[in-house]
Amino acid sequence: MPAIPIAVVQMSLRAEFPHYLSWADFFYWMAFFLIGYIFAADDRFNQAIERNGRMSLTMGISFSMLLGFLLFELGYFGSWEKQPRYDAGYLAYQALRSLTTWCWITLWLFCGSKVFNFRNSISGCCQEAVLPFYILHQTIILAVGFWVIRWDLSILVKYTVICAISLLLIMAVYEGAVKRLMSLRFLFGLQEREK
Repeated sequence: MPAIPIAVVQMSLRAEFPHYLSWADFFYWMAFFLIGYIFAADDRFNQAIERNGRMSLTMGISFSMLLGFLLFELGYFGSWEKQPRYDAGYLAYQALRSLTTWCWITLWLFCGSKVFNFRNSISGCCQEAVLPFYILHQTIILAVGFWVIRWDLSILVKYTVICAISLLLIMAVYEGAVKRLMSLRFLFGLQEREK
């Protein structure tokens, strides 16, 4: 069921707005946001993920193989991805693509509930840092990347340097400023520190 709004967005908007960061992307990611909010509000959704997590792996692999076959073996990649149009094949492709995406998300939620379902001092610190890391990451990655991409190095080395420096800077800003200053804690959505 959660794949339906994702499919509706993709089927109705993707051909009209095919480019990255278009209205189709906006509503596509908004659908995920709203589904996540609904899932967090009712534990029955988590129970459904627990029941269907393993089946999601099988379905995700099967649908991904079917998508690969359609796109690359039968040659629909150019017409469905590069020049989308509203025809039956394209609409079926977007529905299948949305269902495949949802299967993989369900699997990752299932795996996360199995692997990260514990509490300790480290998980508590990491949990508090999630929102600040999310808010800081794009700005810092872009700033670091702006300088690193000019270096005369291979793509892999540049990628590794950008990841490492960005992670260190995000951690430094979080630990040195956001975590310690009440005004920044408030701005980054953190609770007041216990005395």
